[in-house]
Amino acid sequence: MIRFHLRGLAAIVGVVWLVAYASAQPTADQQAEMLLNVARKAAADANPQLAAEKFREFLTRFASHKDANTARLGLGLALLDLPDRNYQQVFDAFAPAAMDANFPDRPLALYYAGVCRRGLGLKEVAEGIARPNELPKRQQVANDHFTEAAR
Repeated sequence: MIRFHLRGLAAIVGVVWLVAYASAQPTADQQAEMLLNVARKAAADANPQLAAEKFREFLTRFASHKDANTARLGLGLALLDLPDRNYQQVFDAFAPAAMDANFPDRPLALYYAGVCRRGLGLKEVAEGIARPNELPKRQQVANDHFTEAAR
């Protein structure tokens, strides 16, 4: 009989511990907010590599979150701050935020998407100069980027 009571008491303690542990876990929104804050802090501390990693992690884990476009904008800005810029990759980060008419920072995303298009155009011109036989094709591609940047 005492064993039965001890087992019951152990089961109750186990359930109480499990409930306490489960309630201590942050919700998905809390996790998203914490991760976004870490990314923002890294960006504010001029650590674009860490900021880019954390914004990417946020977008991987919380792609449909209400702040996803904010994270995309942050990712693009962090990627622009890296020493070896990949304008196509940066443009791909800005594009969804730039296309969302309901995103409050859409003008900023559009501006930086244009900056990326200009960077892509300049890269094409430089590659055309380096390879003169490809210059006409590269100039056409560059002009397409410049036209899109202007829009």
